[in-house]
Amino acid sequence: MKKRHYLMKKRQIKPNNWSCSITALAMTLNIPILEIIKEAGHDGSDIIFPHLEEPMCRKGFHSQELVKIAWRHRFAITPIELFPRILSNDRTLTEFVWETSDTMVWARFIDFANRTIGIVEGRGINCDHAVHNSHGILYDPDPSGDIYQLCPIECKKRNFYPTRMWIFTRHGL
Repeated sequence: MKKRHYLMKKRQIKPNNWSCSITALAMTLNIPILEIIKEAGHDGSDIIFPHLEEPMCRKGFHSQELVKIAWRHRFAITPIELFPRILSNDRTLTEFVWETSDTMVWARFIDFANRTIGIVEGRGINCDHAVHNSHGILYDPDPSGDIYQLCPIECKKRNFYPTRMWIFTRHGL
Protein backbone atom coordinates (compact mmCIF):
# COMPACT_ATOMS: atom_id res chain seq x y z
CA MET A 1 0.00 0.00 0.00
CA LYS A 2 1.53 3.31 -1.03
CA LYS A 3 1.90 6.13 1.47
CA ARG A 4 -0.72 8.88 1.19
CA HIS A 5 -1.20 12.35 2.59
CA TYR A 6 -4.49 12.21 4.51
CA LEU A 7 -5.72 15.78 4.27
CA MET A 8 -8.51 15.89 1.74
CA LYS A 9 -7.39 17.47 -1.49
CA LYS A 10 -10.52 17.01 -3.57
CA ARG A 11 -14.21 16.76 -2.76
CA GLN A 12 -15.87 13.61 -4.07
CA ILE A 13 -19.42 12.93 -5.23
CA LYS A 14 -21.08 9.63 -4.33
CA PRO A 15 -21.50 7.34 -7.36
CA ASN A 16 -25.10 6.39 -6.44
CA ASN A 17 -27.82 7.07 -3.86
CA TRP A 18 -26.63 4.49 -1.29
CA SER A 19 -22.92 5.36 -1.08
CA CYS A 20 -22.70 8.51 1.05
CA SER A 21 -20.92 6.82 3.97
CA ILE A 22 -18.25 5.15 1.89
CA THR A 23 -17.76 8.35 -0.12
CA ALA A 24 -17.32 10.29 3.13
CA LEU A 25 -14.71 7.66 4.05
CA ALA A 26 -12.98 8.13 0.69
CA MET A 27 -12.80 11.89 1.31
CA THR A 28 -11.47 11.34 4.84
CA LEU A 29 -8.76 8.97 3.59
CA ASN A 30 -8.11 11.09 0.47
CA ILE A 31 -8.52 8.06 -1.78
CA PRO A 32 -10.75 7.98 -4.89
CA ILE A 33 -14.17 6.49 -4.12
CA LEU A 34 -13.87 3.74 -6.74
CA GLU A 35 -10.66 2.50 -5.07
CA ILE A 36 -12.43 2.39 -1.69
CA ILE A 37 -15.40 0.51 -3.16
CA LYS A 38 -12.98 -1.99 -4.70
CA GLU A 39 -11.32 -2.37 -1.29
CA ALA A 40 -14.75 -3.02 0.30
CA GLY A 41 -15.27 -5.88 -2.16
CA HIS A 42 -18.80 -4.85 -3.18
CA ASP A 43 -20.66 -1.78 -4.38
CA GLY A 44 -23.51 -1.90 -1.86
CA SER A 45 -26.13 -2.31 -4.59
CA ASP A 46 -27.71 -5.58 -3.43
CA ILE A 47 -31.37 -5.14 -2.58
CA ILE A 48 -31.81 -6.68 0.85
CA PHE A 49 -34.94 -4.85 1.99
CA PRO A 50 -37.28 -5.06 -1.03
CA HIS A 51 -40.18 -3.61 0.97
CA LEU A 52 -38.33 -0.28 1.43
CA GLU A 53 -37.95 2.60 -1.04
CA GLU A 54 -34.66 3.58 -2.69
CA PRO A 55 -31.99 3.90 -1.37
CA MET A 56 -32.94 2.29 1.97
CA CYS A 57 -33.68 -1.02 0.21
CA ARG A 58 -29.96 -1.38 -0.68
CA LYS A 59 -27.26 -3.15 1.31
CA GLY A 60 -25.07 -0.07 1.30
CA PHE A 61 -22.05 -0.19 3.61
CA HIS A 62 -22.00 -1.09 7.29
CA SER A 63 -20.00 1.13 9.64
CA GLN A 64 -17.83 -1.86 10.59
CA GLU A 65 -16.75 -2.19 6.95
CA LEU A 66 -15.63 1.44 7.09
CA VAL A 67 -13.77 0.80 10.35
CA LYS A 68 -11.93 -2.14 8.75
CA ILE A 69 -10.91 -0.12 5.69
CA ALA A 70 -9.81 2.83 7.84
CA TRP A 71 -7.76 0.48 10.05
CA ARG A 72 -5.94 -0.85 6.98
CA HIS A 73 -4.99 2.74 6.22
CA ARG A 74 -3.68 3.18 9.77
CA PHE A 75 -6.61 5.05 11.26
CA ALA A 76 -8.46 4.16 14.45
CA ILE A 77 -12.04 5.41 14.70
CA THR A 78 -13.77 6.77 17.79
CA PRO A 79 -17.55 7.35 17.82
CA ILE A 80 -18.90 10.55 19.37
CA GLU A 81 -22.68 10.75 19.89
CA LEU A 82 -24.47 14.09 19.66
CA PHE A 83 -27.16 12.96 22.12
CA PRO A 84 -25.84 9.83 23.86
CA ARG A 85 -28.52 7.32 24.85
CA ILE A 86 -28.54 4.35 27.18
CA LEU A 87 -30.69 1.23 26.81
CA SER A 88 -31.71 -0.81 29.85
CA ASN A 89 -32.10 -4.59 29.92
CA ASP A 90 -35.88 -4.18 29.61
CA ARG A 91 -35.28 -2.17 26.38
CA THR A 92 -36.14 1.21 27.93
CA LEU A 93 -34.27 3.93 26.03
CA THR A 94 -33.29 7.20 27.66
CA GLU A 95 -30.94 10.04 26.81
CA PHE A 96 -27.71 10.03 28.77
CA VAL A 97 -26.64 13.63 28.36
CA TRP A 98 -24.68 15.33 31.09
CA GLU A 99 -24.86 18.80 29.53
CA THR A 100 -27.70 20.97 30.75
CA SER A 101 -28.83 22.41 27.41
CA ASP A 102 -28.92 21.65 23.69
CA THR A 103 -26.46 24.52 23.22
CA MET A 104 -23.93 22.78 25.48
CA VAL A 105 -24.52 19.43 23.73
CA TRP A 106 -23.84 21.00 20.35
CA ALA A 107 -20.81 22.89 21.73
CA ARG A 108 -19.22 19.59 22.84
CA PHE A 109 -19.96 17.96 19.46
CA ILE A 110 -18.63 20.93 17.49
CA ASP A 111 -15.51 21.12 19.69
CA PHE A 112 -14.66 17.51 18.76
CA ALA A 113 -15.36 18.22 15.08
CA ASN A 114 -13.20 21.36 15.02
CA ARG A 115 -10.18 19.39 16.25
CA THR A 116 -10.50 16.34 14.01
CA ILE A 117 -11.29 14.75 10.66
CA GLY A 118 -13.79 12.00 10.02
CA ILE A 119 -17.40 11.28 9.19
CA VAL A 120 -20.60 12.80 10.56
CA GLU A 121 -23.70 10.59 10.34
CA GLY A 122 -27.26 11.70 10.68
CA ARG A 123 -30.70 11.78 9.19
CA GLY A 124 -31.38 13.37 5.81
CA ILE A 125 -34.73 14.19 4.23
CA ASN A 126 -35.78 10.59 3.51
CA CYS A 127 -33.01 8.40 4.86
CA ASP A 128 -29.78 8.24 6.84
CA HIS A 129 -26.90 10.30 5.48
CA ALA A 130 -23.16 10.79 6.05
CA VAL A 131 -20.77 13.62 5.24
CA HIS A 132 -17.03 14.17 5.57
CA ASN A 133 -15.83 16.41 8.42
CA SER A 134 -12.58 18.32 8.16
CA HIS A 135 -12.03 20.42 11.28
CA GLY A 136 -15.67 21.50 11.56
CA ILE A 137 -16.32 21.97 7.85
CA LEU A 138 -18.71 19.42 6.32
CA TYR A 139 -18.35 18.16 2.75
CA ASP A 140 -21.57 16.60 1.47
CA PRO A 141 -21.02 13.76 -1.04
CA ASP A 142 -24.43 14.40 -2.63
CA PRO A 143 -24.42 15.84 -6.14
CA SER A 144 -25.50 19.21 -4.66
CA GLY A 145 -21.99 19.37 -3.26
CA ASP A 146 -22.65 21.58 -0.26
CA ILE A 147 -19.70 22.60 1.90
CA TYR A 148 -20.71 24.17 5.19
CA GLN A 149 -19.82 24.66 8.83
CA LEU A 150 -21.05 22.12 11.38
CA CYS A 151 -23.67 23.93 13.44
CA PRO A 152 -27.39 23.38 14.06
CA ILE A 153 -28.51 26.23 11.79
CA GLU A 154 -26.40 25.21 8.78
CA CYS A 155 -27.33 21.53 9.15
CA LYS A 156 -31.05 22.33 9.44
CA LYS A 157 -30.89 24.52 6.30
CA ARG A 158 -29.77 21.39 4.45
CA ASN A 159 -32.24 19.02 6.17
CA PHE A 160 -29.34 17.14 7.76
CA TYR A 161 -29.72 16.18 11.41
CA PRO A 162 -26.44 14.81 12.83
CA THR A 163 -26.51 11.97 15.34
CA ARG A 164 -22.86 10.89 15.64
CA MET A 165 -19.41 11.49 14.27
CA TRP A 166 -16.56 9.09 13.71
CA ILE A 167 -13.21 10.67 14.61
CA PHE A 168 -10.21 9.34 12.69
CA THR A 169 -6.89 9.16 14.55
CA ARG A 170 -3.61 7.79 13.17
CA HIS A 171 -2.40 4.58 14.77
CA GLY A 172 1.04 3.03 14.58
CA LEU A 173 0.09 -0.66 14.53
